Amino acid sequence: MPNREFACVKIPVEIWREVFLYYMSPPLLQQPSMQDYRAFPPDSDFKLLYKFRLRERKRTVLKLVSRSWKLIADEVSDRIVFVHPSRLHVPPQYPIAQADQIIISPCTPLDYNSLPGTIDRGTVKDHKFWASLPLKLGEEVPLTQIIRVNCCNIVVPDNPMNPRPPQDIVRVLYWAPFSDSPNALTHETFKSLVSLHIAPGAGSSSSSSLEVSPLYLPKLRFFHIFATRYSVDYLSQWHFPILAQLCLFCEEGSSASIGKFLNRHAETIETLRVFHKEDPAVLSSCSNGLPRLKTFVVETFEEFHTVSSLLNNVLRGSTTGSMSVCDDYIIVQLLIPSDIWDVERLIESLPRQVQEMKKKIRFEMCDTWGDMLKELPNWEYREEMHNLVQVSKSIPDNVFDSEGASWHSNAARAFEIAVVHQHDKCFPKRG
Repeated sequence: MPNREFACVKIPVEIWREVFLYYMSPPLLQQPSMQDYRAFPPDSDFKLLYKFRLRERKRTVLKLVSRSWKLIADEVSDRIVFVHPSRLHVPPQYPIAQADQIIISPCTPLDYNSLPGTIDRGTVKDHKFWASLPLKLGEEVPLTQIIRVNCCNIVVPDNPMNPRPPQDIVRVLYWAPFSDSPNALTHETFKSLVSLHIAPGAGSSSSSSLEVSPLYLPKLRFFHIFATRYSVDYLSQWHFPILAQLCLFCEEGSSASIGKFLNRHAETIETLRVFHKEDPAVLSSCSNGLPRLKTFVVETFEEFHTVSSLLNNVLRGSTTGSMSVCDDYIIVQLLIPSDIWDVERLIESLPRQVQEMKKKIRFEMCDTWGDMLKELPNWEYREEMHNLVQVSKSIPDNVFDSEGASWHSNAARAFEIAVVHQHDKCFPKRG
């Protein structure tokens, strides 16, 4: 009978790697896509550190089984370092220069019981004090491919230390500045950014926040910004020539700058999520149309109901003067498909709106029918799931889950039966 070490060696490394990743749960902080920004804000630093420590405990157990497993477990490590502006980091013994991903935050939950005796715990816990001090990227903290800076000001020295080839430096940046403007983004260090996420920091309440000079990022493909009334005006000064995915939130301020930004990038945008709290018709500011648009992201069916005519105008405008380069259909991605309250109005109007669209609409949900079926027993608002079934039945040919399964699939039927059964159980009809 083969021993344990021999059995481990006989199975291909690729299979073990997939097994490990499945057992440990997905890696943290991969290069983001639109799906990764379904919720705002993203996972807190506390939650990320909790997930990181949980994965590390599992990985440590796997490493103890055999020498082969140890090598594979080392391959699937997250290589993340959590950095406090006091220059302390977690894990404390990890060579920070070898990290692929760095998370910088004054709120980083350090183990205060293991702090060096020379450091005062109260000082380390003073978030506002540390947040107001700029951290020097490339000097006090090395540059890595993925950097997350939360509630902290940063600067980049003229000659940052660069232990890696220039083409591998800072591809993904999440930044919530505390009070400083993102002038640092104009530094050559960030010219290779592929993904940029800008969030409002705790101190970004004055007109000085996010004031920037013209910004040109030639490789940026994904841009997510939560703009304030002050920062939205600076969109008109930014240019990303190959921008493909745009997620833009704005609570207040002029929509004119948003229109300028959309028109400047109209020829490249393929995936769009745009929301203005004070101006639901902000999409109408895109007068040039969006000839490459393939996916339009909304939170709910209700939001699509509100913007469908505006979206239709953008699609209609995309064919004037130039041929549309996308397919004859457009995907409408629903982030919260079950958030339905006025179900009767939607059942009456949605089929007509879908019919009037210039292109065929494919509604795509983030979760599969099977995933939603598994979560159904834990779902608190069962009426919403029943509403989702009713609305989906009114437009059966246009509803898909994330795997492309239409409303006619067996998985959808199983979901419908379970929802109707649970609804009738919770809300019995009165005789």
